[in-house]
Amino acid sequence: MTGNAVDTADSGGIHLDSTCSSGSYVSGTGNTVMLNTVNEACAGVLGNAAGNTISGNSFFNTTYTTLAGDVCPPVAAGVKSNALMVMAPEGSPVTAQARYVPSQP
Repeated sequence: MTGNAVDTADSGGIHLDSTCSSGSYVSGTGNTVMLNTVNEACAGVLGNAAGNTISGNSFFNTTYTTLAGDVCPPVAAGVKSNALMVMAPEGSPVTAQARYVPSQP
């Protein structure tokens, strides 16, 4: 994940999701997260740090720059979500796959 801009996320601006693991496959590890800008999020980067490289990112109006786990504390109603979620297996030839989560009305 390089060079993304995320604004107004109710969880992690970038979520290294470890909830999609199955057997020996562990999601949310082995990712590189660099040169991204996150504004207004619970966490700039949300996820367990095992095997991830996180550097050179800019965080504005975030409660945490990084937060281990897959869940942020609850936020006030009406906050929108524009989080980028990353799910790539460790050692995968694909560095990361991003999924855009659209804003809630």
